[in-house]
Amino acid sequence: PELHRSVNLQQEWSRVMGTKARIPQAGIAVMGNTADNPQLVARFEEAYAKATRWCQENQQTCAEEVTAKIPMLSAEAAADALAAQGNYYATAFAAKQELDAFLAILLAKQPASVGGKLPNADFYANPNSPEQ
Repeated sequence: PELHRSVNLQQEWSRVMGTKARIPQAGIAVMGNTADNPQLVARFEEAYAKATRWCQENQQTCAEEVTAKIPMLSAEAAADALAAQGNYYATAFAAKQELDAFLAILLAKQPASVGGKLPNADFYANPNSPEQ
């Protein structure tokens, strides 16, 4: 498919909200018995942070690996997306203040989008996770 980037949402968020140019917009949920294994969660977060750094440092190679698994994307588009996304990774615990602000906006505008309430402290678990 032909795609075009028309606006940098991170920069627009910064301009409108008066914050850093980043939106807490992706996450990984820990569910079931996995939540009872903090060592496994920490190992996953460490590997995820390492992979994120590697993809930013090796954008073309990362893009080629992505497109080998998702053939509907082109390596050029994937590399461009990596370059445009910025190099920031944080756990929910480290991004709690930004997440709370973002989720509060969603709660005010469309409560159902966040289950009608802000998440409790368990949502931000694992303060000992690796940061980038």
